[in-house]
Amino acid sequence: MLDNQYAILFICGERLVMDLKFDILKHPNTVLTTDGKGRTCRHGEVTEAVAGISLADSLKGEITDVV
Repeated sequence: MLDNQYAILFICGERLVMDLKFDILKHPNTVLTTDGKGRTCRHGEVTEAVAGISLADSLKGEITDVV
């Protein structure tokens, strides 16, 4: 049985690696994450829009609301 302080890393085509686990909460950049004092990352949020879209009058009546 493997001691809980060790981790095994398997990479296809390579020999396995066994090493001591690392406590990620002791890393100096932890303060940049939500485990520290960092903000939550919001994917897909528009923060710097530089263009807009407007429809010409020639499309009037062709666009219908999809429910």
